[in-house]
Amino acid sequence: YHYCLLLGFLNFSISLGVALLLAALWLRWREERPGRAIGMAIAGAPVLFACHLMGLVCFALLIGGAELFRVFQAPRSIVRRGLALISVFAAPAGLYAASALHPLGGDAEFLPFGEKLFQLATIFTNYDRTLDGATAAVAFILPPLGLLLGWGRVPAPAACGIGLLTIAFLAAPFAWKGTYLLDTRFAVSLGFMLFAGFVPSFVPRAAIGAFAVLFAARMILLIVVWADHRTDLADLRRVLQPVQPGQAIYVAEAGLQERPAYWAANPHWRTLSDGPRMDEHPAALAVIGRPAYWPFQFDRPSTPPT
Repeated sequence: YHYCLLLGFLNFSISLGVALLLAALWLRWREERPGRAIGMAIAGAPVLFACHLMGLVCFALLIGGAELFRVFQAPRSIVRRGLALISVFAAPAGLYAASALHPLGGDAEFLPFGEKLFQLATIFTNYDRTLDGATAAVAFILPPLGLLLGWGRVPAPAACGIGLLTIAFLAAPFAWKGTYLLDTRFAVSLGFMLFAGFVPSFVPRAAIGAFAVLFAARMILLIVVWADHRTDLADLRRVLQPVQPGQAIYVAEAGLQERPAYWAANPHWRTLSDGPRMDEHPAALAVIGRPAYWPFQFDRPSTPPT
């Protein structure tokens, strides 16, 4: 799991998993069975578009990096490989042009450079700041250290994909067209590629032990927090009992001046370790369970009602 999943971005999380699977199929078959690779990609690209546009972009950067490396090896293949990529993304490009997202305006918002770089560590955010810091340190130190000490390698196609994702992360705005955390999603993709792009040949037991301890600690904390969160869900379902199908509900939250006292009196599972509160969206259960009308679910053209 990752930061965007804990924030509730299920569409993006699913699309990123599909993007990694499709990229793996592309790398496996592109040279041996190009027809199969291109056919799978053509079929999968519209699925990615339907899941989340950012998953489609990450897929494009991953296979685009692999193709860039192949063109570097054989420059004469640039036209053939370029046409293959165009065929893969022709349908999603048409869907985007016909969608309501295409004509949306709005100025792009960029974070200060220091805050942008901090998002690379934020992707490991959980519910405990110390544990999150330790995870980020291990995740960012061990792969480069492994390369320096000869514990493994990063194949050139994966390295090119990582390079393109890094450029996209640095260039992407934080918000655009009513969508936020755009650059954070590239950071999440980079976090996955720290592991997916590294091919180990030897890993010391100490490193394996560190990863195992961190993994177990983070999963145990997640289980405990989500189990405790059931009390909030039970309270919410009890409050929603009088709501009739089709009725509208409106959500109120504590004002800024009351928040310090509010957080001091509330359990840790209602906030992530870097501050975002986790109790702003449970009202969506009214849409699922009653079903009622929750205006927040439908008030942004850039956000699909899913």
